[in-house]
Amino acid sequence: MKIKLSKSQWEYVGNKTGWIKKAQEKSVIFYQRNNPEGIFAVCRDFDCAVKLFKDGLWDFSVNGVKYKSNDWKGRVAIENLFGEKIIVKPASKNLKNKYAQLLANYEELSLGPTPSAEECSQVGAKNYDYIKLNKIEVKTYIEQLERMFSNIPDGAFFKVQRNIHEFGTYYEAAIKYEDDNEAAVEYAFNVENNTPENWDEIARKSLESIGYFEELKKG
Repeated sequence: MKIKLSKSQWEYVGNKTGWIKKAQEKSVIFYQRNNPEGIFAVCRDFDCAVKLFKDGLWDFSVNGVKYKSNDWKGRVAIENLFGEKIIVKPASKNLKNKYAQLLANYEELSLGPTPSAEECSQVGAKNYDYIKLNKIEVKTYIEQLERMFSNIPDGAFFKVQRNIHEFGTYYEAAIKYEDDNEAAVEYAFNVENNTPENWDEIARKSLESIGYFEELKKG
């Protein structure tokens, strides 16, 4: 049985030899968040890819498949590409303390789980996995906010906030900002005052593609 491949997967080497299959080069492309055209680096070895992955500052692609920074699926793709495991060492006690001290200077604004006019998953719902849907909608919402408010200053970042309710755990988007950083404070309150009412086209298509809205209807 012959397998047909497009010419992009082949390399022409002369009239006598004809077309032969290209050797796939191992590479991971790192680029600016939500901007695949803004390429930062192309890593062709495991150490380079691991360093930039652990930095968590860049979106990246492996074999043409795009991943968000720190996406565990992207981590697995890098491991499979190079045939090695990424070792993540637990943070030391001193590092954890420094991180806690750093975050002590940050304030937080809750932004809700979805745009204000959109339906969201309900805590304790029995007809669907509300925690799964809740995590999906919050992740998608943060990605939309990052597109809307793209010039994120130092001292501000979006995060998934975990909350405890008498009927169960739920998640929502939040923005953290350094309270003595004027640019970060201004940015955070601008986000809070201008959150969207509806999903944008990218978010809606993403949610539709995984059946999110159909699951909500079961509630």
